[in-house]
Amino acid sequence: MSPEPLKAIAGTPDQPLDINGIEIPCYVLDNEMRVLTQEGFLQAVGRHPKAKAGTGTKAMATMG
Repeated sequence: MSPEPLKAIAGTPDQPLDINGIEIPCYVLDNEMRVLTQEGFLQAVGRHPKAKAGTGTKAMATMG
């Protein structure tokens, strides 16, 4: 029999972790481990949310 899966005790899609205006989906599991999604992290650092090994970055609009 598999061990019980951990449950999220904090975090929701509408309350992301906010670091200096950059929002990242974040959850806290019942063992107190913090979990970020790969998609959320990649978007936060300006990358395309769907990782493809060694390929491109999200196009950024020029500021002007």
